[in-house]
Amino acid sequence: MYKMAIILLSFIFYFQIIPGKAQSKYALLIGVNEYYEKPGVTGGHSLKGCVNDALSMQSFLMNRFGFTPTNITTLLNARATQANMTVALQNILQKGKAGDAVVFYFCGHGIYMKNAANLSDTLKKGYNQALCMSNLYAPNLDCLVKDNTLKKWFNQFVGKKMILTALFDCCFSGQLAMSPSQEYLTFTPPATTDKSIVFEAVDSASRSFNMSETPIIADYSRIPRPSETPNSKFASISACTDNEIALEIYDESGVPHGAFTKTLLNIYEKNKSDLPLAQVLQEITLQMNYVQQYVQKPTYYYDTQRTQMNLIGLPVGTGAAKPYVATCIRYANKTVTLNAGWNDGLARGNTFSNKAKKLSFRLTRVYADSAIGVIKGNTVVGKGDRFELIDRYRSSDPFVKIYVPELNMSTEAFLPVFNKQILPLTKSTKYIDYYTSASKSESFNYVFTNEPDEAKAFSTIPKDLHYSIVFPLPSDIAVAIRKKLAKDQNVKLVNAPEAADVLLYLNYAVASPFHEQPSFVFTYRPPSNGPVIAIGGPTFFIPNLSVDKLEISQKALNTLTAGIQAITRELTRGKTTWWLNGYARK
Repeated sequence: MYKMAIILLSFIFYFQIIPGKAQSKYALLIGVNEYYEKPGVTGGHSLKGCVNDALSMQSFLMNRFGFTPTNITTLLNARATQANMTVALQNILQKGKAGDAVVFYFCGHGIYMKNAANLSDTLKKGYNQALCMSNLYAPNLDCLVKDNTLKKWFNQFVGKKMILTALFDCCFSGQLAMSPSQEYLTFTPPATTDKSIVFEAVDSASRSFNMSETPIIADYSRIPRPSETPNSKFASISACTDNEIALEIYDESGVPHGAFTKTLLNIYEKNKSDLPLAQVLQEITLQMNYVQQYVQKPTYYYDTQRTQMNLIGLPVGTGAAKPYVATCIRYANKTVTLNAGWNDGLARGNTFSNKAKKLSFRLTRVYADSAIGVIKGNTVVGKGDRFELIDRYRSSDPFVKIYVPELNMSTEAFLPVFNKQILPLTKSTKYIDYYTSASKSESFNYVFTNEPDEAKAFSTIPKDLHYSIVFPLPSDIAVAIRKKLAKDQNVKLVNAPEAADVLLYLNYAVASPFHEQPSFVFTYRPPSNGPVIAIGGPTFFIPNLSVDKLEISQKALNTLTAGIQAITRELTRGKTTWWLNGYARK
């Protein structure tokens, strides 16, 4: 019944917006990597992934939503000026009609401007946001597309009853065109490159814009926000809130992208069916804030009529995935070169097939506009042969090497040993664990190995020092964890501790003011030499999994290994801001 209601709503919406004429789809895509202090002279504020993002969005709109190349204007680097943007928007307004879908996309620097004229605005609070175009040398700050300017343009589309979707992958973009209404979700990963500008000084607004200066404006205009128009059918989707930075990252293949744009493209890569906007936005938040653990909080504002329409405001189903076909442009020595690359969403590990030739191959190298794969067998491939993408699996290199030490006994055999040899040692006032170790600057860390001379080795620890004990995993638990982590492309399991970046150990935590109940704590540690780790305080990484007891039922192991996978992902995120590969290793 629910699905039927959505379908009925879609058709009602569809016929409301098409008064007898076929819909057209238009897009203006802006991507700025290079910022120019003079014509042809770049400054020191370049970005890396914005051009990739704009071109990827261009391919995405054509392949997924059927946009025609003639209806897409893409402004990159030096062409990304306010004057060119104005011409492009005017052209769309002149050609478009009620019910047509329009996508506005910007990827580049976003900035704040001081505006003493709007101190009373509870939303703006003395500031305005702007998109920073590439020509910093433009007089009168014409390189800055102010939020009021955007609202004026967007209101024209709304007034003409065109269906506008605005996508912003830049800093401080959360309220560029909208009013407040969104709840946020948060997380805390590290940051490297972002799309913000550091301001240090104030100068006249009549001169060229210097990125080390905070521009000052006096704009008294109160432009209605597109969302304030009833039945606007407008949607604004931003990479972050109005006071956050937007990260640039590298994807699985090392290609720079905005974290937000990569997330959006990834959602559609993994969903062949079309999606309602409400689900798309839910997935963006889930992927960015929880799966990838990026700190920026994507922000959304939209007419409620848009929730059950697709991303560009058309009925769900019009954006279903279509077979993707690439053409061979070169063949030599069993190596096929295709006429598509990462700007078309391709990646190392993708599989292409030609059914007529009964031939398939994986991509081994991918470039911006081409990709290479090696075939097996003696099938002859010719220039112009067409290949269909049949598997979007992506392969990538690991970020962290992990060693999982293992006891030569099962959990069942280990627990009596633990109760006899380890548990009594935890009763001492000198014992510290994962939760209490931070308060002790000097201590010994002892690695339990269950060797015959264990007691002798432990007796060498100075009695006046605090100590902690960690121990390898029982064999059945270690095997289950290795099996789980072996599928994670972001990590590599190694066979020796000296080859690892981190080791996974168990620690027993006693009841304390820091931890109410005794528990077993799985935690990662740096590699060590020998059973006794030198003085200097225990080293535990923050990611940890605490369990009340060690169990080996299948249900308990499934829960345990899922938890280990989660803390491993958290550990990996702490090592890199690259996109974490979600495809299980083949």
